[in-house]
Amino acid sequence: ISIIESHGIPYRMIKIEITESVLAESRQELEEFIDLMHAKGVEVSLDDFGTGYCNLVSVLSMDVDVIKLDKSLLWAAQKDQKTAIMMKSLSRSVHELGMRVVSEGVETDEQRAFAEECCCDWIQGYYYAKPMPGEDAKQFLAERIEKS
Repeated sequence: ISIIESHGIPYRMIKIEITESVLAESRQELEEFIDLMHAKGVEVSLDDFGTGYCNLVSVLSMDVDVIKLDKSLLWAAQKDQKTAIMMKSLSRSVHELGMRVVSEGVETDEQRAFAEECCCDWIQGYYYAKPMPGEDAKQFLAERIEKS
């Protein structure tokens, strides 16, 4: 809070990502932290969901705004029908719980199409761009804005 306030950044512009591994460490502290962030207007996402640190009930009972499905789910779903069914069902369930879904690790058009078929709200990955320095990112975004 002090870091955000010292830089004068509006809370609504802050997005915090936590990983499943944090759930295993101190659930009570994490719940208090999420409640505090929500009270300030900060969105909280659960990153790398599906990497196996916590059980499904623990994860889905957390009051987060966004579930980011780990790339391993998407990649496995491309090869295994059971995983594809699970990813679609998981996305649908997360939506029914009032959260949004991000599919991580999207690199190909086929993966993008599958993430869309799963009704993911957003996709993230090299399909759009690889990580880049800040100045390059500004240029990348400026070029996309000019085209639209």
